[in-house]
Amino acid sequence: MNQQQQTAQLYPVEQGDKLDLVEVWGIVIKYKFTIISFAVIATIVAIFHIKSLPNIYKTELLMVPSSLVRPMVSSGNIVSSILSGGRTSSTSTGVMGDRALVQLKTRNFLNGYIQENDLKQILFADQWDSKKMDWIDKKEPSDEDAFELFNGMLGAGGIQKSDANLVSLYILWEEPSHFNKIANLTNDLARRINIEGKKREIKRAEANISFLKKEIEMTDIFNFQLLLYDMIESQMQKIMIANVSDEFIFSIIEPAVLPKKPKQKHVVLILFLGLLLGTMLGIFVAITINFFKNKN
Repeated sequence: MNQQQQTAQLYPVEQGDKLDLVEVWGIVIKYKFTIISFAVIATIVAIFHIKSLPNIYKTELLMVPSSLVRPMVSSGNIVSSILSGGRTSSTSTGVMGDRALVQLKTRNFLNGYIQENDLKQILFADQWDSKKMDWIDKKEPSDEDAFELFNGMLGAGGIQKSDANLVSLYILWEEPSHFNKIANLTNDLARRINIEGKKREIKRAEANISFLKKEIEMTDIFNFQLLLYDMIESQMQKIMIANVSDEFIFSIIEPAVLPKKPKQKHVVLILFLGLLLGTMLGIFVAITINFFKNKN
């Protein structure tokens, strides 16, 4: 006698304990009104959930990396790659664009920007008394709370399925009374990205020049000195271009405007999930009821 036969004798399975697809289908037909009731109730709950969702508005601007509008000389790209340790960007924003977008979401940058523009009163409008010009109960939200909220509303990155290397910068907002302010903030953030990026790249280029000059003093190889001088010239070109360019990192091609309607709430998806979950719950309840009835 093999092991399976022994197991079957020790733990016999009654025919009534088996549940195949035919029996499940029979249960579904038998308790169809119960299942339909659960599906309808779940769909109604989904509808109320959709109505309870706030209207989210999106102010968005489009820009392209300025390197595409103003390409650097080929030698400059090689030198930049060497001085950055060989790092290159596989994204549509380029190396400088990548650094600028990362900087945009940092705590230091956003906290400074929130303070400069007095955004706490807008971010926490429900806690701000506009008549008394003070916080309700004298409880001002912390800088960390302001950062977390604003950081969650702010988004930026390359647009997928775009052949033009477009970069989107946007802010998501609920309060309609501040739309004009938010649209201006979105455009101003793009301006600040260019300003901060310009400062950072100039500082980086100056540090590279200082390093290259030291390298020239330490070598007597003429050809190597010529290469280092070419590198210095490239970095000086970058500084000159940065000083005369207002859109050094990104060029804005479509500024942010007031949104005409809120973002789509994914109504179809929510209704489908509600109907699906309700149906599955109804089938589970029907099988459970049928099981206990058969036991009795």
